[in-house]
Amino acid sequence: MTPQPAKTEYKTEYKIREYPALYATYSPKIEKVEKIEYKTKNHQIIKAIPSRLGFNCVEYAKSKKSIGTGFGSLAQKLAKVKTKTPQAGLVGVTGEGWVGHLVYVEEVKKETLIISEGNYRHGFITVREIPKSLVIGFL
Repeated sequence: MTPQPAKTEYKTEYKIREYPALYATYSPKIEKVEKIEYKTKNHQIIKAIPSRLGFNCVEYAKSKKSIGTGFGSLAQKLAKVKTKTPQAGLVGVTGEGWVGHLVYVEEVKKETLIISEGNYRHGFITVREIPKSLVIGFL
């Protein structure tokens, strides 16, 4: 029997409060609160909520910021990168998944970013704390 890694509890300060959707869109509001979550090796999932925008990272990013079209591959996403400097309100490109991944930057910390995203967990909008180094660039 393989031993399971021990989970370590960390206190976080974010949660999502749902608001009624307008025209079948969803944009979560993040509030600061104290909550216990579990940290994994390379990120911390702060919250995951089911949503129709949780099936596609591009659609979720478009719901947060106007980013245009043409995000079918990692190369197309990288061609639209404008800066390597993280800033709240920007959309980031990561190399996660087969075709890359788009995330929305909620907050910039010293070494990490608080991001929200669609389709990290299929069918969910998630909020994670990730290392800055995970993001290749920002739109």
